[in-house]
Amino acid sequence: MSKPRGAWVTGELLPLAIVLAAAGVLFSRNLHTATDYDEGVYLASLDALRHGQQLGSEVFASQPPGFYLLLRLVAWPFGHSIVGIRTGFLIVALVACLAAYFLGRAVGGRWAGLGAAALLAIAPPFPTEAPRVAADVPSVALAVAALALAAYGFRRRGLVLPALAGAVFALAVFVKLLALPALVPLAALALWGRASLRQGTAVVIGAVVVAAAFAIGYAGVLGDLWRQSVSFHHSARGFGGGEPNGHTVAHFLSFHTPFAWLVVLGVLAASVAARRTWPLWLFAVGAAVFLLWQKPLFEHHLVLLAAALAVPAGAGLGAAVVRFPNALIGSGVLVAAIAAGYGQQVHRIDLQRTSEPAELLWGARCLAAVTRPGELVASDQPIVAFRAHRVLPGPLVDTSFVRLESGSLPPEQLLETVDHDRVPAVFAGRAFLREPKLLAGLRARYPRQLAYNGVRLFLAPRAGSRAARAFGRGSCSDRPASR
Repeated sequence: MSKPRGAWVTGELLPLAIVLAAAGVLFSRNLHTATDYDEGVYLASLDALRHGQQLGSEVFASQPPGFYLLLRLVAWPFGHSIVGIRTGFLIVALVACLAAYFLGRAVGGRWAGLGAAALLAIAPPFPTEAPRVAADVPSVALAVAALALAAYGFRRRGLVLPALAGAVFALAVFVKLLALPALVPLAALALWGRASLRQGTAVVIGAVVVAAAFAIGYAGVLGDLWRQSVSFHHSARGFGGGEPNGHTVAHFLSFHTPFAWLVVLGVLAASVAARRTWPLWLFAVGAAVFLLWQKPLFEHHLVLLAAALAVPAGAGLGAAVVRFPNALIGSGVLVAAIAAGYGQQVHRIDLQRTSEPAELLWGARCLAAVTRPGELVASDQPIVAFRAHRVLPGPLVDTSFVRLESGSLPPEQLLETVDHDRVPAVFAGRAFLREPKLLAGLRARYPRQLAYNGVRLFLAPRAGSRAARAFGRGSCSDRPASR
């Protein structure tokens, strides 16, 4: 007998809406923080693609091609607004929470689903990274969605949901290889749901169809995309720094946060009262192994481990609470603990929120003043070009330390690109300043320089004359710009 509509709304839909709304408010606290370097790369890549440059052959692909399709789709309604584009990525993060709900619900019931969604929303560094223009959260969101489709599909004996699970998993991998560990719980869910051979075949076919679509769509640049988004990252493993991966993964759970204690309680709950959630814990195992291999390992990669721990722990806690002798007290304690984690994440985000550095805003205003719309510019801080509404040559959208030092973008090639595209202005504020050979080449090509707070703007003669007029108007002074 089905539940009355009113009971379903108040007992399931309303709590889910509250969780998602609270998550959205939390994620939005980071909308106005300063952009990081990777965001600048992706936003500059977006501009280059919008102006007709081709991914792989012209625009350097830091990630697999699926990310750039998703980037264009998410950014389409928002134009050049950084906050607007971030809002699109925030919505993708909410989709991850929604997918976590359905995944938890499939293995442990509605309270397991609510626990999974709520715990993912507060799992650091997920809230901090949620609105970032980056591939990590979208790839994880799609991976969790694929697992949810598989969990429901294998139980219902149909072929459509398993095929969709395979397709969405492949899409997650084509957004970023970070999604690969989701293959482990996907296989475990097939065992858990006693999937038939036909269902397993449907998963494979769904994945193959997506892979074939990408292969056909990018047939002319497959070699370039492989070298840029796979081989380059493999060769960059030697440029890792900071703490060893094992230390980072082992100390991922900070017991100064409620989230860490909730994960521990989730493990206990799963072993005692929520054993049906066991396939989801294999996601955490796969994620940890993958991150031990990942080099260099940055904080944004840890959203994978955050999701891989939050979903099974939250599902285990939610499923266990309803089995307590007094479920009302148990659920109240769980809600209070999650609320404490929520408050802690609000505090953490507020402490880390910063403004865009003044020298980058200055560079954006000067680039806009000394160049014409449609002219290509160069910069080792791609966000400067994006803020100035100027486009970078595709090979120069990512001018990171790793590309310059690994030989992926040697100074000779960079200068050749500048010459070929007749770039009138070059902004140097990061990696360029550490390359003496490159700086010498820029000085030889650009007779005039402007400097501010340690950054430099190299100007060709035609841009130099416009710079003189800009100084006269006060549009390229030492007053920071805004956008």
